[in-house]
Amino acid sequence: MTECALIKKWIEKKRLILLLIGAVLLPAAGWPPSAAAAASADKGGDRASLQETYAQLKAGKRVGGPGEAAKPPEERTVYLTFDDGPSRLTPQVLDILKEQGVQATFFQLGQSAQAYPQYVRRVLAEGHAIGNHSYDHVYNKLYSDFASFWGQIRRTEDALYDIAGIRPRLVRAPGGTATNFDAFYYYYLDQAGYRVTDWNTDSQDASRAGVPADEIIRAVKNTPLKQEMNVLMHDGTGHEQTVKALPAIIAYFKEHGYRFAALSQEVKPVQFGIAKLKWTRSESFEGFQDHLASAWERAAAWKDEGSGEEAEAPAGKPEKQEPPEVRAEPEPPSPQAEPYPLKLKIGEEEITLDGTRYDLREGRLAVPLRLLAEKLGARVEWNGTEMSAAVTLGGQRLEYRLLEHTIREKLPDGSWKGSPLADFRLVNGEIRVGLRKTAELLGGRIGRVVFSAETREVEVRGPGFRLLPLTA
Repeated sequence: MTECALIKKWIEKKRLILLLIGAVLLPAAGWPPSAAAAASADKGGDRASLQETYAQLKAGKRVGGPGEAAKPPEERTVYLTFDDGPSRLTPQVLDILKEQGVQATFFQLGQSAQAYPQYVRRVLAEGHAIGNHSYDHVYNKLYSDFASFWGQIRRTEDALYDIAGIRPRLVRAPGGTATNFDAFYYYYLDQAGYRVTDWNTDSQDASRAGVPADEIIRAVKNTPLKQEMNVLMHDGTGHEQTVKALPAIIAYFKEHGYRFAALSQEVKPVQFGIAKLKWTRSESFEGFQDHLASAWERAAAWKDEGSGEEAEAPAGKPEKQEPPEVRAEPEPPSPQAEPYPLKLKIGEEEITLDGTRYDLREGRLAVPLRLLAEKLGARVEWNGTEMSAAVTLGGQRLEYRLLEHTIREKLPDGSWKGSPLADFRLVNGEIRVGLRKTAELLGGRIGRVVFSAETREVEVRGPGFRLLPLTA
């Protein structure tokens, strides 16, 4: 046997040992294993049983499931759910829910939670539930392979724990599980102790940009009533019409005698069936073993952490306290905000930004995209569905894609050139971009720069700038 073959055999043996430990110890600790895992334990965890499970999953068959759930409630119950937040719209949603005495569930993005941590805490303070909706909602990353999806779930967990001391087990797949999840995705998340939930009532508020409130209301009312209604809505940027429609949706369910509740581990989840995938991916047997080992490791960690919804504070970190009552409040300044105002001179016009509206990091300035682009004569269009901003100036077009953290430039031949953009983030509802790079892409350049203890001034120069009135 060659040296490479010996190494490969040793690695495979180590992986199998870890899987066997999981198959035996987790059931002993009270964790409900899948039928395949139980069979593996009964037989001593032989490789054949793992291969059998792998073959079933490879064939597209669900193995096991999310475990036992509570019986359906005796009363008609509606679960209002909001995806893609938090955003500057979240306080408006919370105000309506509070006024109506209604509980709901918010499936939050990790990067949005980090941008609006105060709203994460307010959601919890007012008795609502929080679920995990991935970190950045970028489909081609989430569904290219399970490792990418798993990494985003764990990253969002860490973000929510740092903000509010919680690690939610509720998971909603961006775009839903249909055509995105295969049997492997379901199996790994089930084994890890998460509860994946889709919806049975689509408000259609994300079917296109700016869906009118009356269409959102009509979509909900046109859905046949069931004992349990799981309603999909969104509180991310660009969903002002959802906020407008919400009171009428609540009134509709109240008229039909529904009670309102937040989702939990005890609620039987709505899950779409496995459909033909939109993505090309393949899971090897070795990858299956690695992912299953990671899933069992996470399941064991829930046991160590107690209920799983809240983990114990690590050493040196103060115990989590109950968040205080929080009411709607103005947007707070960015934690990284500079204390001095910045004067931007563009053409003959001078604009002053206070310290909360720009960033200065490692000598690089980032300013609001809309303000800069429109003052340079460009037109800015926001796409709330794709979380992107298109900037058009003459025949030139740029696309700032927030979720992908990239900028794309349309070339003369019609093709697109993309590149990562470091100075690019969402702060208090504004996209901030690098001043120098954006100005240069729009045909300008940075002129005079004055930075002193009391003054920060930057001049943006360029031929043929056409100044436009600043729009909201």
